[in-house]
Amino acid sequence: MRFTNITIPKGSTITAAYITITARADRSATVVNSKIHGEDADSPSAFSDYSDYSGRPRTSAEVNWDDIPAWTQNNEYDSPDISAIIQEIIDREGWASGNALVIFWDDHDDRSTHSDQTNRAGQSYDGSSGQAPELHIEYTEPAAGGARSHAYILG
Repeated sequence: MRFTNITIPKGSTITAAYITITARADRSATVVNSKIHGEDADSPSAFSDYSDYSGRPRTSAEVNWDDIPAWTQNNEYDSPDISAIIQEIIDREGWASGNALVIFWDDHDDRSTHSDQTNRAGQSYDGSSGQAPELHIEYTEPAAGGARSHAYILG
């Protein structure tokens, strides 16, 4: 998932972050495990193909999203807290307010059960712009005359 125009100032502290995903289909099989990473880049470009997607560097910060319960089509589901991932990205030397960021959500470790419907798929912006993933970030700006807290939703 690529989110553009992330207006978080360099030096901010991320206090909470998660993604809201709208289910693309009903899925009920159990033991769905996954990982969330960010792209280890200052302002990643759009994906061109699978090779481009799979070859991009991941953040060292990662979050397991395991034992995901059944999903119902068109319902929204929130990821676990990914503030450590967002913090690692905005702490990069080249981060600037207004950059893009990428979040990867997958099971490339192959930790889920192998059976029908053992996946969870969300809508994408290209598939349904009104049901695209939403990135929620709460942060505190660096103190320059007093720290200020903000909440931010980008979809």
